[in-house]
Amino acid sequence: MKTDIDVPSQLSDDDLLARVESLARRARRVQPHRGGTSGEGLPGHPPVARRGLAERGHGAAARLPSDSRESAPAARPRPESSGAATATDTASLPLAPTTPAPPRRPLVVPLAPDRYQIRFTASAETRENLRLAQDLLRHAIPSGDPAQIIDRALKVLVEQLRRKKFAATDRPRASRGTAPGSRDVAARVRRAVGLRDDGRCTFVGRSGRRCNERAFIEFHHDEPYGVGGEATAGNIQLLCRRTTHSRASGSTGAGVP
Repeated sequence: MKTDIDVPSQLSDDDLLARVESLARRARRVQPHRGGTSGEGLPGHPPVARRGLAERGHGAAARLPSDSRESAPAARPRPESSGAATATDTASLPLAPTTPAPPRRPLVVPLAPDRYQIRFTASAETRENLRLAQDLLRHAIPSGDPAQIIDRALKVLVEQLRRKKFAATDRPRASRGTAPGSRDVAARVRRAVGLRDDGRCTFVGRSGRRCNERAFIEFHHDEPYGVGGEATAGNIQLLCRRTTHSRASGSTGAGVP
């Protein structure tokens, strides 16, 4: 039995191979035991014939117009941008510089007439110093209460600052003083003025209110040094920097009523 295979020129590759498979199955049903077959090829044709047909089909499909070939599904068109940034667009954008968060201001909240809650942000070094102080003071403060430790530390610090600023001490030594006409204020004068003025600005405004500022305190010559004022306790008083600048500019103490 001779089987002719007509290969239409308008079939795609897949349709052509399916047509060949169908003819082969039909031929096997008609003559399953005819000699010269290999069991899976066409009757009377060696297996090479099937490959030839397939190659012929591929060649015919290659000659078909592009619109008649079966092509892969076209890629879905990308939707037009609606103005919202996609993940890809966002990843390609340059990162905006980040500004560090400003440090939180210290918080002082009164809890009772003699009790306050104090909160602040400390560095790692301060934290380590606190832990070391807690360990060294376990014999005196077994609980390691930070409030008691900070209170002790501040008392020592204030004492050192008062000694440096006002020469404050419980055991003053004899001082040689300063040379006549010197602008420097001797330790005994600073100590006497600091105790007399209580470490505060002594300027009094028109309303009779004293300034009492303790920040930026300076030893001020009541009679200017330039006109012969001596650095004595009677000619030295404590004034804050704002008052000193106001007097130098000829005003009467800006900001002090």
